[in-house]
Amino acid sequence: MNLFCALYVNIPESQNMREKMEALLLVLIFFVLAVITLKVLAVLLHVGIFMLTLPFKLLGLLIAFILLPLIALPLGLLAGLAGIILLPLTILLPLLPIILIGLGLWALLRNI
Repeated sequence: MNLFCALYVNIPESQNMREKMEALLLVLIFFVLAVITLKVLAVLLHVGIFMLTLPFKLLGLLIAFILLPLIALPLGLLAGLAGIILLPLTILLPLLPIILIGLGLWALLRNI
């Protein structure tokens, strides 16, 4: 009994047990071969897609190495400089409510 008979033809009850087991084995072998084939195709396509995208990954890496010293480092230096300039103001931060109340009282007294 070939594979197509096992898949598409109903096996009558009068056939012996060996032919039924043969048909079941052929179906099982068919599905195992299909799974193996799909796995191999998946690996090949994965490798193919990786090979297609490799130039773009390398180009992105090159652009990142070029733009890092031109953009990220100056912005980092500016942020550090701003932190150094604003550091004394953080010392006055706990006194902010008192300073605001004092400025409000001064504004009220100035208008009198």
